[in-house]
Amino acid sequence: MRVSTTLRCTGAAAILALAACSKDSTGPAAVPDPGAGTPVEFNGTLAGSAITGDISITIEGSAASARVVGGGIQFDASGSMAVVAVNGCLYLASAICTTITGTYNTTTKALNFTTTSPAFTFTGAYSGGRISGTFTGAGGTGVFVVHSGAVQVFCGTYIGDAAGVWNLVKTGNSVFGVAVDVSGSPSLQLTGSVSGSTITLTYTGGTAGGTISGTSMSGTWQTLAGDAGTWTGTTGGCRS
Repeated sequence: MRVSTTLRCTGAAAILALAACSKDSTGPAAVPDPGAGTPVEFNGTLAGSAITGDISITIEGSAASARVVGGGIQFDASGSMAVVAVNGCLYLASAICTTITGTYNTTTKALNFTTTSPAFTFTGAYSGGRISGTFTGAGGTGVFVVHSGAVQVFCGTYIGDAAGVWNLVKTGNSVFGVAVDVSGSPSLQLTGSVSGSTITLTYTGGTAGGTISGTSMSGTWQTLAGDAGTWTGTTGGCRS
């Protein structure tokens, strides 16, 4: 079946594997300030061509003493750039926690963490209550996204003129996620909203829509090039 470059982009986006963190929110919380004194928890999902799962990380709050000096750069009491610890769990289609360790820079908003067995390296950046980025390792590469506070994560797949992993995260009336084509490239970020039971999503090169009912979502996707298909996901799809 022909898969155009545009289609792969949409397919990847369409393939948001919906992961479930077993947490739900009825409305968006105040935007946190990671590293400003209180630990902040983030939950979300990741996707690769043959990888799906959910992530739970905490950015510690030990940089509360950071101060702003010349040029607006933050330093801690020792004169070093303010960096705080990151820890958590990675779940790859399993209930087994793979330990996460890393750091968060309160000045650059950059996040870096790793896992072992399987070994992955994650790199991302914080903005507006959300962290998104990429990961790489012996098991493959892909994208991830996490949000502060309580969320619902759905893991699933998409099929049609293209196929892949389709993962979504719901927080309040917002929904976002990551999608990756079976070829592994490209990887896309999806964003949208939920109104009642209706889901509306957009991504580079296309759009998607669907419905949510309890612990499951499903719908259709389409690209500007005319390719189309369906997607589905459940909150139980990430930890089998």
